[in-house]
Amino acid sequence: MGGSAAVVTGVGARGQVGYAIAGALLRAGARVLVTGRSAAVEALAAELRAEMPGAGVVAARADLATEAGAAAVIDAAGERFGRLDLLVNVAGGLTVIKPLAETTPDEWTGEIVRNARTTFLMCRAALPLLRESRGAIVNFASPAGLRARASLGAYSAAKAAVVALTRALALEEAARGVRVNAVAPGMVDTEQNRASVADPGKVTWVTREQVADAVLFLAGPASAGITGETIVVGGAA
Repeated sequence: MGGSAAVVTGVGARGQVGYAIAGALLRAGARVLVTGRSAAVEALAAELRAEMPGAGVVAARADLATEAGAAAVIDAAGERFGRLDLLVNVAGGLTVIKPLAETTPDEWTGEIVRNARTTFLMCRAALPLLRESRGAIVNFASPAGLRARASLGAYSAAKAAVVALTRALALEEAARGVRVNAVAPGMVDTEQNRASVADPGKVTWVTREQVADAVLFLAGPASAGITGETIVVGGAA
């Protein structure tokens, strides 16, 4: 990844997946712009620089659910790095856990916006630069988007939209050399996720490193023949 330039969305906390992916890309030699909704993203970029002196990491705070926010992030990456080779759409998340009969229209819309709209807007904004570099996009889906789960209807629908977007965009951009894939992690081993389950010992956990390894594979030359796919990262058997 030496000399390449990447944008990683959803970098909101040190112990989360976005931060781990940004760190892995930096260690692989990439320059990285990290983005999140809160001012904390600036401090997180500073932490990454402290961990890896000389690392080319910058931050941009933005609301990626808006066209202006998505465009501002891509513009910032283009201005800072002069190119863009990789977009990793980590931003999203699960917030609605209830049957669809009890899900309000606002909750449904929020889950779609948080997961699918942000992915769409970022992909759309990044395409001009990615076409120039013949770069790659790695989206974040979920096993729930491949097989819907009870009480996760809104989230399942949002992540199913990400899976479909990934496939359609890969077909549309293949002739321009842009590859588009997705990862679908299982339950990622974070403090927040461990606190959310009654018996963590019964969960098959996926490490942040396993997710980051899958992203680096899809971003790099070893996966040059893969596009339009969603890879499940399920953790240990």
